Amino acid sequence: MRRALLALALLLPGVAGAQPGGSAIVTLADGTTVPLSPWTFSYEYVAYPRGSSPALAPFSRREVPTLWAGKRAIDTAGGALEIGYEALEREREVDGETKKVKVLVARELRLLAADGKRSVFKVEPPGREALLAGGAKDLVVVPRSLDLQGQTLTGTRSSYCLASYTSLVECGGDTAHQVTRVEFR
Repeated sequence: MRRALLALALLLPGVAGAQPGGSAIVTLADGTTVPLSPWTFSYEYVAYPRGSSPALAPFSRREVPTLWAGKRAIDTAGGALEIGYEALEREREVDGETKKVKVLVARELRLLAADGKRSVFKVEPPGREALLAGGAKDLVVVPRSLDLQGQTLTGTRSSYCLASYTSLVECGGDTAHQVTRVEFR
């Protein structure tokens, strides 16, 4: 059934409202694949006036077809993006006790471009201007996470956390939610 859905997603890049670049096939650590069309990268961030409390700032999102690593825009069209993780120890409350547990944190993005060229990028937050194009200069901008959002073949809206830019956000706590690869068709 999963292969049939994947094949159908690849045959239907022109579905009404589809992303101009086609579909995205998300592969999770448990082996599950999910086709998304249309799709978009979604950057979560907070922006607040200098001198005010970041705790009171509302969360915002910027949805774009562009992958950013710092100030660099990365073309993903026709490529495959793999996410490299590092195991870190973090303290968590487990059964009423604080214990150290291993948590996988995205550290690098590996892109196999459509032309066969391989590139490796550190996971780093997008530049301020990528999130607040033309935004007020007196705002402090704090990127929180990078997600891939889209619509499945059944019309359900899905979101997958690809990387976190802060320890306040964790991506992929288990293999059913941990993205290992995204193919852009």
